[in-house]
Amino acid sequence: MCSRNLPRSPEYPRKSVDHPLAEATTAIFSVVNGVLLAPLPFAAPEEVVMVWENDRLTGTLREEASVPDFYDFKERNRSFRDLAAYLTRPMSFSRDDGEAQRLSVAAVSANLAPLLGIEPRLGRTISEDEDRPGGEPVALLTDAFWSRGFGRDPGVLGQTLDLDGEAYTVAGVLPPGLAFPDRDTDVWVALRQGPGSAPRSRHFITVIARLLPGTPVDAAQTVACANVANLLLVRGTARARELAVCVALGASTRQLVRRFLVESLLFTAAAAAIGVVLAFQGLRALLALAPEQIAALGEVSVDLTVLAWSPAITSAPPASRSSRAGC
Repeated sequence: MCSRNLPRSPEYPRKSVDHPLAEATTAIFSVVNGVLLAPLPFAAPEEVVMVWENDRLTGTLREEASVPDFYDFKERNRSFRDLAAYLTRPMSFSRDDGEAQRLSVAAVSANLAPLLGIEPRLGRTISEDEDRPGGEPVALLTDAFWSRGFGRDPGVLGQTLDLDGEAYTVAGVLPPGLAFPDRDTDVWVALRQGPGSAPRSRHFITVIARLLPGTPVDAAQTVACANVANLLLVRGTARARELAVCVALGASTRQLVRRFLVESLLFTAAAAAIGVVLAFQGLRALLALAPEQIAALGEVSVDLTVLAWSPAITSAPPASRSSRAGC
């Protein structure tokens, strides 16, 4: 009886999109959760800030620093516990079999990992001596590149990587879940820049710092999330007249609840499959539009908990509301 009446209901077109809409919201929530709500893989991330320069002559805002400026910051610092620097660049990785591929490499100062509170999964981080101009070339592999390029072999420590024709010794493997500076980073190497390594006019390094305890930062973000279930509450309210007729004809609360549950299950079975496809395809589209600099996007995936609960959440409100209405 329920299935026979569905196509004639004026609510049918709206019902047919409720569940896909819930799954599409799952894709949006997955990005919001991965980027804004999920904790960053750093110790005390609320203390970590980016340091930019403003050029009063050209009016340029949020400009990267020069190497001499970075060392001046460190020397004259009064607000930060420490400052570190990095830059990103592509490098050619040559394998033993002669095959070459482009890697995304981050050249980082030796204190970057300690500043962020990062402990390597294997081996060690970059030393101060290795970070000096002319220092021994060493490399840290990201967990993703270690898995993709070396099959998670723990014997990778001590092996050499040919990057742009220079041999780098693998000193460690970074922890899983770390996508820094961005989600495509494959390898960390030492920055190897001293105060006189580059002219002050060249601004090409990014500076990151950790605030001293108690130092405030005036920044706030607000995330709003739409509750798809509210749409279905409106749908249940719109059927009040139909329910009143059912009650007048002698329908019990149990019969009405059973009817709504069966109806919701029919929609869930038909629409959930479409919704799941929308959730995964929608997430893929959102990630394609996102800038690479958002490091947390590397760990974003469809939130399976939300995906599993969304059909139940979107199905339950009409029945529960109808019961409370005395029908």
